[in-house]
Amino acid sequence: DYRLLYELPVHENVHFIRFVELKGHVVGTGILQDGRFGVYDTSTFEYSEQESYPDSPSVNSLDNRYKGALFSRTLLAADKKGERMVAACFGLLDFYQLSSDGQLRLIHVHHYHYPEFTQDPVGGGAIGISREDKVGITGLVADDRYVYALYSDKTFGQDGEKSYNASHLLVYDWSGTPVKHYRLSRDLYGIALSGNTLYGLCRVDEPIVYCCQLDS
Repeated sequence: DYRLLYELPVHENVHFIRFVELKGHVVGTGILQDGRFGVYDTSTFEYSEQESYPDSPSVNSLDNRYKGALFSRTLLAADKKGERMVAACFGLLDFYQLSSDGQLRLIHVHHYHYPEFTQDPVGGGAIGISREDKVGITGLVADDRYVYALYSDKTFGQDGEKSYNASHLLVYDWSGTPVKHYRLSRDLYGIALSGNTLYGLCRVDEPIVYCCQLDS
């Protein structure tokens, strides 16, 4: 059985893709009107759109909804206390703190490589992601101590769908400082975390789940 806690109204022309829960708030990302994140106060149901996309000359002039489509692969993770959040897409990680009044504040960034965008002259000049660009971050989990990012340095043009199988696990503390870099013996497609056990889905050949003990 289940119990409905509340309903959050979605404004017209807003299309959410992912959510994360912070203290007294729900934060979503997707195709929004005026910001990168939609933030709900779960006690008043007030809604605001906050923060901007990472700075890049190739996308700064675009409509915000188009930016949302380009960044539709953005992953979100939060600490267990619901005070901090990280957003990851391509080779970009952005660390945020939630203030007591429900405002997100950018506290640290790791921008390893900005996505390479290409313009399609046939499609009216529409901007898309280059097939020669590194896939970047494909998985993201967190606990109260660390943020774990699954990273692929492969390109879709060279490896096709296999480019989403990542061979690197990057670990950060919540100040954004890199803590450890694991070079994985098995390429992983997705990860989950329970205590010090990391569960990784591999689908290079036959699908299999690996259970790995992380250093404490």
